[in-house]
Amino acid sequence: MLFGADIGGSHIRVGRVVAGRVVQKIEKVVERSPKTVAHQIADALLKLGASGKVRIGIGCAGTVCPQTGKVVFSPNLGWHNVDLAFEVISVAEEAGLEPLVTIENDVNAAVWGEFKCGAGRGIRNLAGVFVGTGIGGGLVIDGKLVRGASGRGGEVGHAPFEAGGVRCACGRRGCFEAYAGGRAIEAHYERLTGERLKASEIWVRREKDSSAAQVWSKAIEALAHLMLVLSAVVNVERVVLGGGVVERCNGLADKVAAAYKGLVGDGWSAVDVVVAQLRGEATLVGAALLAL
Repeated sequence: MLFGADIGGSHIRVGRVVAGRVVQKIEKVVERSPKTVAHQIADALLKLGASGKVRIGIGCAGTVCPQTGKVVFSPNLGWHNVDLAFEVISVAEEAGLEPLVTIENDVNAAVWGEFKCGAGRGIRNLAGVFVGTGIGGGLVIDGKLVRGASGRGGEVGHAPFEAGGVRCACGRRGCFEAYAGGRAIEAHYERLTGERLKASEIWVRREKDSSAAQVWSKAIEALAHLMLVLSAVVNVERVVLGGGVVERCNGLADKVAAAYKGLVGDGWSAVDVVVAQLRGEATLVGAALLAL
């Protein structure tokens, strides 16, 4: 039996995956203790009908070491050097299961899911940009997931957009995430208006609210330049845009694609910019497939 898990900053989801589709899933509020999270995963596996030998791929928000599979750092969970696979195996074995566990960064898993079963099917070179609270990214080059030397390959949200610009949550200045991540969009609007709204609410206001229009204009500019960087540096065939902000802001992907194509110069071919097809299940599917 094949399962995928998606551990975010606030929720954990576990699903049974069959032929690249999630057929059953369970969602819970995520706990902070790695041992407790392992119990949550094992409990979900049993409720989903797991027995005997099972394979589970776990996509976790944070940096995952490609050599050891340890979660090196997960800021939302407050984890440092957590051997999550060991914790899950220990608890699952106590529950009578024989688990084979694979750990991957959540966005890497999501991009792999799109590559195998979603918007990236049929191509060999794909970039994924997922806009949520921040901006996560992933790369598949020549059919292989790019992890990099320390597991941070594809972290496009923390590439520089404006030198010496707005301070990012990572501590540096001018990152793409500091202009186009959901939290950054909300903070920018609050600085201009004193009002705290969700990024999707600001998106709805942009045609009648000059501050909303200003915030989103800058965010779209940043995302368009990010597409330009990806097409120039790694020469992908397609960029998949996903994440909660993209899903909740109807038409955003089209705006980004149009802005990007306006930046492509003579002699360059624009890559396809498309919306993720698997939506909130991309990490579950991708993580499960990486466990095969």
